[in-house]
Amino acid sequence: MSAAPTNVVRYDVPNGDFCAYLKGFWKRNLEWRHFGGSFKHLRSTNNVVLIEEDLDAARQPNTQCAASHSTVSSDVYSTYNALQLIARFLRWSFGRTHKKQDLASAYTVQFIPDEQGTFMEWSFEGVTCHGVFKPEASVAILNFCLQESMVTITYRVLDANTMAVCIVDVDSEHTPTIQYGNMYRINPSKYEREPED
Repeated sequence: MSAAPTNVVRYDVPNGDFCAYLKGFWKRNLEWRHFGGSFKHLRSTNNVVLIEEDLDAARQPNTQCAASHSTVSSDVYSTYNALQLIARFLRWSFGRTHKKQDLASAYTVQFIPDEQGTFMEWSFEGVTCHGVFKPEASVAILNFCLQESMVTITYRVLDANTMAVCIVDVDSEHTPTIQYGNMYRINPSKYEREPED
């Protein structure tokens, strides 16, 4: 009798720092299907995602930044690097190209590291949303629990430049969908056209 095959394909995010891993330009390719029944194919989409530091958000009231500096005990300092204790903010923008004028800011996520992984919090359509990154599984889940809809996004880190993505979107007005695909890190300078002579 042979042992069950093991498929341990998991990329360890350096230092478990999901915030640092995410920064940059990404190309997101998704297949859309009905969520349920025959899971009928609806369409395919390609978008550019820019994830960048949002320094203005850190200065907003009710953020964890000031609290991180004032409430940290000496025990915590002995266990964690002081830089990891500071909450950081990343702005997520989406568009058809990598050009700034083609990107629309969607939301800013606050990343709050702790001994369990990284907790995430942001506001979308006036509702506070939450997520978590678990470094031992290299998986992040973002939950948008809105007034009349629920969106759950799962990111599985595959390597230094690739994530698998699955989005389940259910609301009261549209057909529920499941969207799945990959996100690939891109270098925007490679998309610039060379000037013609």
